[in-house]
Order: sequence, then structure tokens, then C-alpha cells
Amino acid sequence: MKPIITIYFLLTTLCLGLCSGCTPKQDVNPGRTYFTLNPNDRKILLPVVLNDSITANLVFDTGGALVLDSTFSATYPNLTANLFNIYTSSSSSPTGWVRSNIHRSIYEGVPNLKIGDVNMTSIDNSTQIWNLKKFNGNPDVDGIFNISNNDTTNIWEINFEENYMEVHSANEFSMPKDCFVYPFIRPDPHRAFRVSITIPLKIKCANGDTLTLHHSYLIDTAMPWDIVVLRGAKELDFFNNQEGAVWTSSMGSYIRHCNVDGTLHDDFKMDSLRIYTNDHNNRLSSDYMIGINFLKRFNVFFDMKNNQVGLQPIKNFQRVVSPMGIRFHFSYAPTTQNALLVTKVADYEANYYKTAGLREGDEIVAINGKQYEVITHDNYEAFRSQDTLLLDIIRKGRSLEIVVPVNKTEVQGD
Repeated sequence: MKPIITIYFLLTTLCLGLCSGCTPKQDVNPGRTYFTLNPNDRKILLPVVLNDSITANLVFDTGGALVLDSTFSATYPNLTANLFNIYTSSSSSPTGWVRSNIHRSIYEGVPNLKIGDVNMTSIDNSTQIWNLKKFNGNPDVDGIFNISNNDTTNIWEINFEENYMEVHSANEFSMPKDCFVYPFIRPDPHRAFRVSITIPLKIKCANGDTLTLHHSYLIDTAMPWDIVVLRGAKELDFFNNQEGAVWTSSMGSYIRHCNVDGTLHDDFKMDSLRIYTNDHNNRLSSDYMIGINFLKRFNVFFDMKNNQVGLQPIKNFQRVVSPMGIRFHFSYAPTTQNALLVTKVADYEANYYKTAGLREGDEIVAINGKQYEVITHDNYEAFRSQDTLLLDIIRKGRSLEIVVPVNKTEVQGD
């Protein structure tokens, strides 16, 4: 029996040894909190402990206040039991990108927050409660948090190589030597923590056009895109006139991007960089922004003691692509004449509505025989699955019909 037992023991040990190599070993560091990036919303989501006992999945948003989802707060009423309700409002836009209003309650004071083994006791001293799960479209999101405005002693690390956040004491930490280090400024030090950095970025477009974007960029960790050039930027027309731009539906409107090669500081190459353009009025403090798919090329360090940001290049950049980004064809607004007024038609060759002849200013009164006033959201989604759409329109007082062949193989995603 002994030889059999010995052989069984050796085989078992060997199997366990092999299996232990099947799963990458995760660093068991109590100061590190590991996060996820859901492709649908492309936001940094990580567990944060509230009041020493409640774990919430919060989005890290530089620019956002402390927000808790209303259903999550109802589940844990003690979170706001000791806070003072300042007011309840239904007329405030939750983001600078859209103007839709939400119902929210604002409390003076905040719960205690703990990220890893670090206590963060104050974030702007106010807590907002609103229907975040519905607005964000991600049922896993319990809230939003940000770096405290009064933090002057820590370094916040976002490590995109291993997907963790760690808060370091500035007295015990040195910035990695291979970092690009930029002083940051706060556009509005009295609001939520927001920082801008000035970087020299050289751009080469697909047609050979070159441009230098040496500007101050607002960093937004809750924005999914690479570089965004907003209305008011002098380069907006330059990028909007580039051929091959991809138009994507975004927050009830559209955003465009073109693929470029980028060079930072003359030697750090960034191929497949995307420059996004947004034509619409916004409530942001900058015409240039940096988002997640730019930051993911680095490990990022927010040095609160020395007011600087470190960007440490990493070897393997993987873009977070959202399958939710459907192609934008046209936008519309209701009229008083029971019609849809076409406000914008996307100007790209593969837009089958444009090819079929739809123009800005047209009024759509019926789609496939259904009058505008009885068309529901489900009807409209069903239209997208059909081979052909028949639009009854009014153009400058004349009634017309436009036949739109639908391209079902159109590439989606962003």
C-alpha cells in the first residue's frame, strides 16, 4: 500500500502545483483596492467602505461630487441618518455633457469613506442622493466619489497595469523615475476636485496633416474617450473636416472621432489615438479634455502634496471598447405640428439616411405608415431591424417620400 499512497501523494502535489499557475497571482496588498472597467460605461468602479461597515461600488470621477444611488441609500438608511438635508431639487443637470434634469437630495456632511486601508473623511462636505443606477445605466454602480478637496498629504495611484487604486502617504512615496510629471491647476478650487495639466501633443492624421495640441487639458476619469476637443477650441474645424470620422450616438446627441498618431514630448509614441469632437454647448471649464482611453496608456499618480500629476508609460495598452456606441445617423426634435424636425444629418458616406436624401430641416410625419404621434420607443427600435424604411416628410411645405435601405451589417461600438 505504501508505494500506491506515495504515488498518489506525488500526483496530487503535482496537480496542485500546475493548477496554481493557471490563475495569475494577485498581489495581496491591504493598501490596494482593485477596480473594474465595465465596457458598457467604461468607468473605474471599485469597492469603497462607508462608515466602517458598508461596502459600496463607487465610480471614481475626478470632477464629480459624492453621490449615492437612491435605492442603495434606502437599503442603508443609517448612511444619511446623521446628515442634515439641505434641500431637494429637480432642476439640476448631473453632467456637463447633457442638460437633462434629475431629482436629487443634498445633505450637509458625508459618511466616512475608506479606500483600501486609508480613511477619507471629507469630500466637499456634502452628499447627493439621486437615481444613479438609472441615469448611469449600470445596476452595479452604487455611487460616485472623488479625491477630497482638502487632501494635501497623499498620492493617489491609479494602476492600469494591474487595475488597482492605492492611496500613498506623500512622505513615504517617490514618484517613479520614468514618469512624465506635470504641475496641475484647479480651474475652480471651491468646487469638486478637478485638475488640468498642460501637455505638448503632436498629432498626425491619416491624410498626413499634422498639428500640435499644446493646451491645458481637464482630466476626467469618468469620461471614456481619449482626447476631446470641445466647442470653442480653435482646432475644432480642423478635426471635423478630416475624412473618415466616425459618428457615434452619445447622450441623446452625437460625438465624432478620427484616428491619429500622437507623440508626447517628441519620443513617446501613441498610435491609434482618437481625437473626439463635440460641437455642443457644455458646462465644462475647458475646451480640451483627457479621458480614460488616454489615461490607460499610463499608471497615473495624483500628488496632492506637490500639486502635480505623474504619468508612467506602461507597455500594454488595451482600449476599452463599448458595444453600446451605436452609429449616429440623424438627430431630431419634436415640433408643434406632430412631426419630428431633423436637426442634424451625419455627414459621412456610409450614413444611409444621408444617401437616401434626408436633409436637415425636413419634418418627418410618419415612418413605415405610422404617424409620428403614435410612434413609441419600441416601434423605433423595431424599425432598425427592417430592411427598408419609408419616411413621409414635409420639406419646405411639400410632401415627399424617402426610401431608406437599412444597412444591417453596419459596424457598431466605440
